[in-house]
Amino acid sequence: MVNVRLPHSSDLPELDIDATGLEEAADWLSRSARDFTDRAGDMDSHWSGLSGVFTVNGTDRIYSAFTPGVEVAEDYSQAMRSAASALGTFAIAVALLKAQRDELDNEISALRMIAVAVEAQDPDYPSFYSDASVETMAWDLKGRVADLSDRFGYAEDACILALGTITGGTGHGLPSPGSLGQLGIVPATGMPIWHSQTDLFASSTSDRALNSLTYLGTLTSAQVTRWLASHPEFLEAMDDMPPDAGEVAAWWHALGSSAESASDGQLALIAAVPSLVGSLEGVAYWGRDKANRLRLTEAIEIERKRLAMYNPRLEALENIVDALGPNEQISPRLLASLELGDRPLAAITVGDLDRAAHVNYQVSGMFSGTDKMTDAVADAAALYQAEMIWADALGIDGEIATVAWIGYDSPDLLSVRHAESATLGAAKLEQALGGFGAVTDARGTDPFLSVHAHSYGTTTALIALQQPLGVDALAMYGSAGSEGVRSVEQLEVDREQVYVSTTSPDGLAAFGRLISGRGDPDSDRFGAVDFGSDGDSIDPVTGQAFVPISGHTEYLTEGSESLRNLALIGLGRGDLVTKG
Repeated sequence: MVNVRLPHSSDLPELDIDATGLEEAADWLSRSARDFTDRAGDMDSHWSGLSGVFTVNGTDRIYSAFTPGVEVAEDYSQAMRSAASALGTFAIAVALLKAQRDELDNEISALRMIAVAVEAQDPDYPSFYSDASVETMAWDLKGRVADLSDRFGYAEDACILALGTITGGTGHGLPSPGSLGQLGIVPATGMPIWHSQTDLFASSTSDRALNSLTYLGTLTSAQVTRWLASHPEFLEAMDDMPPDAGEVAAWWHALGSSAESASDGQLALIAAVPSLVGSLEGVAYWGRDKANRLRLTEAIEIERKRLAMYNPRLEALENIVDALGPNEQISPRLLASLELGDRPLAAITVGDLDRAAHVNYQVSGMFSGTDKMTDAVADAAALYQAEMIWADALGIDGEIATVAWIGYDSPDLLSVRHAESATLGAAKLEQALGGFGAVTDARGTDPFLSVHAHSYGTTTALIALQQPLGVDALAMYGSAGSEGVRSVEQLEVDREQVYVSTTSPDGLAAFGRLISGRGDPDSDRFGAVDFGSDGDSIDPVTGQAFVPISGHTEYLTEGSESLRNLALIGLGRGDLVTKG
């Protein structure tokens, strides 16, 4: 019998904002801005044109009288265009959230049907549905319903914040957004997360943030704390619109190039504002590790004080601690990223990510989460050890690092058939890989970067790698299918360096593709190199027999054909993989 209250459609927010009306308002502002600028320019042109037919000594100032007016007009026009961008972004957010609300409504209905079938022990339902799995899915849905409400509030706040802070170069700004009720926008609490990357003021905002960071890098920890207390908007602005990762990396590297050469300014920032240092793409990973460990310790202390009988957030945070392990390990482990939401996210590296010549990001699949971080890091460690062995055998120099990347909310049995988690996860993977590229560029290094994606992680990675992110190789195994990517030609990865494998006993991968209708990257049409994972042969290099694997979660088993091939791909020696 299910012991948790099942979510209901009435729990979902109404979202009764008129997105079409917002789009029309944004369009009107854009058109008005263009018209305003054109009219002012025409008036200035006609007035100053008098000098061509009527000239009197000392009247130059008269003919240029409209110039300040044109500058003010351009100021107002820029503010109107920025307002149009803010409203347009909010309209997009509302439309997306409404679609997600409808999807959640369908999932709630489906879960309630499953709960009835489980209680009735309906033989038509798969055996993996049980009271426990229904409770897990119920908790997940309740969290996503709450998250939807939060994100709607954040989107409102971001729009209001953008409108309320728009000013032109001469200080002429828009009026206070108190009349926004006419557009159906009601202020909500929370930190804004929605923003348009194409706002006209984004560049200047980024510059101001970087200037502030440069200044903070010269202060002591106590001075940083005092400055932040007098500038409370700074951290919100950094979260909403962080500076370019490349500029951050150059700034951080100039302060100190490693943990051994860390400057007083770097250490002061880590101590005073670990939430900023730990989450800022472009900061070297030794710095993010120190900052994120401070954040993790503080978060665990807070959760332990709650004294809740069931605290999945605390369970996940403590599992991250366990995954980091003792300090005396042979290979260093760095907490490269940490998001402290209701469902914490993290990335832990095995090996020194700042110095490695071969780096591999492992993208997790369905049911992965930081509550299983020890398992993810164990897989990363297994790949790390295999790569070390092969690097020694093949004479490949340079350090190695593998990254257990639990950087997005993975789906469950209800949501795995949809691409929403993959789309959101792909955006986060792009940020992570972009940040890594910025750090290596600042150091002047060019490591071999590979992405290994498992199960639904392949769906996520394929969406992300349509962008140029500096990835040298992609390996997919046990794929849950491709969403929108039909061929290796659509990827920003060398087609000869895209690999795929599905072991014969892996029925879950095929089930995922079947219920979702996604394409199979293991098909000939897709064009990836098919590597072996069945383990029914011997290693052509060592002559040793492979350890066979028997399912969806065993691809990284020690001695297996799949682990051997994944290690070679990560070292840039895909030419040595056994064929599937």
